[in-house]
Amino acid sequence: FDKNKVEVLKKSYSVRLKIESLRQSEGSELQAQVAIHEAGHTVAAIYGANILPTEVVSRSANMSEGHCAAEIPSTGIHTREELEKDILLSLGGYAAEKLIFGEHRIANGTSGDFERATSIALQMAKSFGMVGKAPMLYGHKSANTNYNWNSSQVNDMDDLAEKIILEAEKKCIKILEENKLLLLKIGEYLSENSRMGSNKIQEFINKY
Repeated sequence: FDKNKVEVLKKSYSVRLKIESLRQSEGSELQAQVAIHEAGHTVAAIYGANILPTEVVSRSANMSEGHCAAEIPSTGIHTREELEKDILLSLGGYAAEKLIFGEHRIANGTSGDFERATSIALQMAKSFGMVGKAPMLYGHKSANTNYNWNSSQVNDMDDLAEKIILEAEKKCIKILEENKLLLLKIGEYLSENSRMGSNKIQEFINKY
């Protein structure tokens, strides 16, 4: 019998009830959705990219907008590890919505994140030669140095990009599941507060 485990389950359950009550309250469903979305980016940044976000905003003049200020350090040379972390971070909001609300409740606010993740994954496949069976660039260069691809090669690159994104999604969901209490607590805080600074985030990490 593990008392600590029971206590964590109780805390998780109580926070889930809080999120559910926020969703059902008039005018607060959207805020709860944004809060969980940004909490997902925050937890993904912390445990997927080893970054402490400087600020998380869940409410703005347009309440449907929020952001998580977390930048992956770069020396100017993009490594596969760095780009994979960037994709994982981009998927944090989507993964959190999927985990907490279910696939049928995922909102259209994830489209910008998908665009970024897809763009990075395609660059890894097309321009950087980072994925596939061989370290190579697809297609051939034309006179203006742009690469030309036939339909088969385009399909291959799409498949490689999809594989990268699916692997990142799997890792992201695992991270959120392992840190679900922190995810819910940050989501609860962002449902009631418009922003969360790095000091408060660190406080929550230490506590939960």
